[in-house]
Amino acid sequence: MPYVVTRSCCADASCVLACPVNCIHPAPGEPDFGQTDMLYVDPRTCVDCGACTTACPVDALKPHTKLTEGELPFLALNRAYYDTSPHADRTPMAVVPPQRRAETTGLRVAVVGAGPAGLFAADELLRHPGVGVTVYDRLPTPYGLARAGVAPDHQDTKRVTELFRAIEGQPGFSYRLNTRIGHDLHHEDLVRDRTTAA
Repeated sequence: MPYVVTRSCCADASCVLACPVNCIHPAPGEPDFGQTDMLYVDPRTCVDCGACTTACPVDALKPHTKLTEGELPFLALNRAYYDTSPHADRTPMAVVPPQRRAETTGLRVAVVGAGPAGLFAADELLRHPGVGVTVYDRLPTPYGLARAGVAPDHQDTKRVTELFRAIEGQPGFSYRLNTRIGHDLHHEDLVRDRTTAA
């Protein structure tokens, strides 16, 4: 079995959507989706590509060769799920259309909020050549609830900040923290700055 879910997970289906062979279940639209404690990788159809590990925000997936002794029972747990729920239908979750490209250069986009949603939005925008992003937040530090709202016993969830740091390092990314939209800056200021070079 190439990849294994090693604990109760967020079950947000990001790994399901990333899997090219639809081997992680229960998936959205299936009866048990959102009702199980975790998702399960089918050992018979996993192609060992690692897409699921990249998509998982809580690092719940591991190659079977990297399991610790305490994680070995998850091998049997993943396999047992498919004994009772075989999921014979392997149709793709969704056909992903080619990414549209912005037909402009020198465009600067304001993203209000430096929490996970804002940073993931910035990441998507920066994939377009010639687009820069300024992320605004009223707080003096970024990452929102990923920084301040994670329980002490879920520190691995905070590792998503490593991804945020990679987003921050992209060309065209900048912050304006400790800035309240509607007080320190207004809509007109954001519109005026939208074509400022990155």
